[in-house]
Amino acid sequence: MAGVPDLFLALATEQSPGLFIEMKFGENEQTEAQKIMQRELTGQNFEYSVCYTIDEFMTTIKTYLQ
Repeated sequence: MAGVPDLFLALATEQSPGLFIEMKFGENEQTEAQKIMQRELTGQNFEYSVCYTIDEFMTTIKTYLQ
């Protein structure tokens, strides 16, 4: 399905039922379908992050799990 993020951490926290992550590399940007999906998911209290590096990805996961 167009716009679905690359990764999903199916672990609920007190703040969110899960974390979606869209991985991007280099100059890549979100498509319009991805932006629409982001709005839909965050509107349902899911966390959503766009990560461009492995360090950003690791920080996102660590922050979400705290």
